[in-house]
Amino acid sequence: MPITSDFSTFWSRYNMKNIKKFWRSTSPIQKFNTPSLPSTPLSSPPSPPSLPPPSPKPSPKKSPEQKFNPYFYFSRVSIDQLQVGDIVKYNQKDKENICKVIKITPSKKSFKKIDGNLSDSGTFTESGISNLIDKDTIISSRKIFKMYNFKNNIWRKNLLYLINLHFKKSQVFTTPEVYQKCERILQQVYPKSKTIRASILRNLQFLRDEKYIKFISLGKYILL
Repeated sequence: MPITSDFSTFWSRYNMKNIKKFWRSTSPIQKFNTPSLPSTPLSSPPSPPSLPPPSPKPSPKKSPEQKFNPYFYFSRVSIDQLQVGDIVKYNQKDKENICKVIKITPSKKSFKKIDGNLSDSGTFTESGISNLIDKDTIISSRKIFKMYNFKNNIWRKNLLYLINLHFKKSQVFTTPEVYQKCERILQQVYPKSKTIRASILRNLQFLRDEKYIKFISLGKYILL
């Protein structure tokens, strides 16, 4: 063994020498077996169960759009906008009911009614049966919808009805706004007309002359 002054080096060499000596002395009896690999491949782990696809989120319910009928068109009103004889729609236990106003209280907080049915042409027929649930009385907290019959009115009255429906008293509105809010309905009332916008302009002049609206400037009016 080579001479060295470093003890750690010496000790390492000494141990290595003894290891080699031991290996040579035990070689006749060394019979180590190397473990063989398994003949069949290991099975792959089972795949995780597939999850069902997430259920689609239900879309929010939308209120069904009112199917247009020129003989009876309903818009929401309050009791102080009613008159005796008006036809009104209201809901009771998720069912639509039709009634006629027969008396309005002086306080405008309720009205007496009689239930009935509407024909396709907007004719009201009394049922002759008293409503035991509400005792034939509607109070102001209930949602009510008043019927309007386009076929019973002339052109400018129909236009005025729609203007009052979409604009408030003393509100300024423009001709393009009238087109936007009224043209589609009027086209359904008068399906054969090819000049709805021209008719709107002409009837705006009639309503101005009759003091229902006031002309402010070109294409601009105020509801009186």
